[in-house]
Formats: sequence, C-alpha cells, structure tokens
Amino acid sequence: SQCYYFFDVETDVKPEIKSYGINNAFVKIIVEAKVHVSILAPFSTKVTTVTTNIPIAMGMIQGDVPGFYNGMFPNVGSSKNAEQ
Repeated sequence: SQCYYFFDVETDVKPEIKSYGINNAFVKIIVEAKVHVSILAPFSTKVTTVTTNIPIAMGMIQGDVPGFYNGMFPNVGSSKNAEQ
C-alpha cells in the first residue's frame, strides 16, 4: 500500500510595527507560509492546510527624542489654564 502526497505552498511577507515610546518603533518581518497538503491513500483522501509564521528579522528603530513635543500635555500653557 502506498500513500501519495501533493502539496502547494503560499507565502506572504508581513511586517509588524509597534510604537515604543516617543520616536521609537519595534519592527518585525514575518513570512507566513501556508502549505495545502493532499494525502492520497487507497480508499481515502485527506486534505489539510498547515500555516506557520517564520520571523525573518526584528529590531528596534530609534529616532531622536524631540526637545519639545506639542500635544503631550494638552492643557499646559493653553489659554484655558491661564483663565482658571
């Protein structure tokens, strides 16, 4: 008795970017691989899909911290604060 396997593979590159503090980001590049497998055996056939994520690269990108950040404290220095 023999089994035969037929498969095809789909891949997709997916970047993940997460903000980390002021002007910092953590970047991860992932390859998502989907394998569609058909197993042919006498008197039966089974089809299944296996998906896995493979991290290719990751790292922290650091920008300069600004000397002034407008919007962090919305009420500081506004005319509303001066009137109260």
